[in-house]
Formats: sequence, C-alpha cells, structure tokens
Amino acid sequence: MKPLLAQLCRFIGYGPRDAKVIFIGIEEKALDNQEVSYRKRLDIQGALEPFADLKKLCDQLDEHHLYNPQKSPPQPQLTWSPLCSVMLGIEGKIDQMDDDRTIIGYQTNKLGRIPGDSLLAELLPVPKSCVNSFGDIHSRLLGIPPNIDTYHKIVLRGRRNLLADMLKKRFAEGQNSPPRLIVAYGRPWPWRDGRPWGQFEGIFEQAAGQLEYDESDDR
Repeated sequence: MKPLLAQLCRFIGYGPRDAKVIFIGIEEKALDNQEVSYRKRLDIQGALEPFADLKKLCDQLDEHHLYNPQKSPPQPQLTWSPLCSVMLGIEGKIDQMDDDRTIIGYQTNKLGRIPGDSLLAELLPVPKSCVNSFGDIHSRLLGIPPNIDTYHKIVLRGRRNLLADMLKKRFAEGQNSPPRLIVAYGRPWPWRDGRPWGQFEGIFEQAAGQLEYDESDDR
C-alpha cells in the first residue's frame, strides 16, 4: 500500500467537526479513466485536512480542470440534492425543499462548508467513477492488487473505526455537542447474514451499541 492510500483513509469529510447534521455515503465520485489527471485528483484529496471545506476542494478541481461536482451537469447534483432538501427542511424552509434553484443555492453556498451545519462523509476513502470499479490505474496509484474485494478488505475496518470514533467523540462531549441528525444514504453490500445496512450498521453499533429496528423496518 502506497502512502497516498493511507492519506486518503484519514480523511473524514467536508464540513465542520461540530456539524449539526452528518451525512455518510458510500463513496465520493471522481473521473478515473486518465491516470495523470486522476493522480492529480487523488493528490488534492490526500492533502486535505480530516475535516475540510468543500469549497476548498472544488476551487482546486477548477484550477486543475478536473471534474467538479458543483459545476458538472446535471444540476442540482443528483447525490447532493436530497441532502440539501433535508437541510432546507431543518432550516424551516419546507416550501423550498423541492425547488431546484433553492437547492442549487444551498449546494453551492452551504453544503459541506466551514463554518456550517453539515458534514459530508463517505464509507470508502478513494473517489472513483463507480463504487464497483477498481482496476489497473487504481492499483498502480494506490499500490494494492486490482481487485475490489481486496481493496475493501484493506480499507473497510479502518474506515468503520474512524467514522465510529468520530461519532463517539461527538456523543461524549456533552449535551450541546451531539449531532441533531445522522443520515446514512445509499445502500452498501449487506453482511453475510443478510442484515441490510451492512457496513453502515457496523459503524453505528461501534459508536452507540446494538441497533434496534422499529416495526416499519421491512427486513
């Protein structure tokens, strides 16, 4: 494993350490079909502090003419649009939760910003074009075999621990510090026994103990 992968694995997310709302997705998107530009993209990511301002990333992507989710179509950005709607609802702007113009405004100016109210974290540390892709370019840059299962085996335990420890600290710092809401979105592969939330469930159980499901759960 090359140092670049270790640097990527220490990154937590875009937004402040004390964010009121924490979103945890599967994986950040990046274009990875050209090795030189992809290496630059990963170098930018690897140099970020564990908690970074999303604007800092996007400004650097623009500077190097790389894929910028804030500007690349379609807009609003498909993954971030529902997250922005959640934040608008929390702000009391219920009638604007499905308004594209308002969503784009929130996405551009508030989502994942420092200071701000939202933190965007990901389960997997390496931005890629597809969650199931891991080929020769990834292998050469990161120093591990070109196999998605091997990649998961190398990074997942550490990532679960990192995110769980982050949540533990938030809940241990007093009544004024815990996040108001934690949202896991996207559905990762399940555990072998069929539990549907798979790796997300592992994060929350490490942070808070055994999960309980209400009667509306369909598993």
